[in-house]
Amino acid sequence: MTDVPNPFQSPEAEAYTSDLPYQQAEHSGWMWILFSFNGRIPRRYYWGASVLVGVLFLAFMFGLMAVFGEGSDEVFNGMIFAFIPFVWCTLALRVKRWHDRDKRGWWILITLIPYLGSIWEFIECGCLRGTEGPNRFGSDPT
Repeated sequence: MTDVPNPFQSPEAEAYTSDLPYQQAEHSGWMWILFSFNGRIPRRYYWGASVLVGVLFLAFMFGLMAVFGEGSDEVFNGMIFAFIPFVWCTLALRVKRWHDRDKRGWWILITLIPYLGSIWEFIECGCLRGTEGPNRFGSDPT
């Protein structure tokens, strides 16, 4: 079989596939999943990591309340301390899911629209499959 170019392929598609092995090598591991804003993740990683981050945050909060008491200043300071990485991880997961749908990460701002934005993001990121094949954000993670 000869290597015939696809006449229906967009001109940018070649740029997406040219450096994919390099991108795939650096896009792996839990540190990348939780803290990087680059690349794509499938729904199963999105849901799994989201549940993991939420459970860890709640466990940390309940642990602080068990040690210091519910209304103490230490619990409030601990919440502030834990909230920053929680928000960072949540944003990183959501941006990578939008990338998997071949949309820019700025689509996370759609949740600022009351009710409709959250429903839209739930359906788009949590329920729908990502773009099949490579897109401008990397190779297909599934």
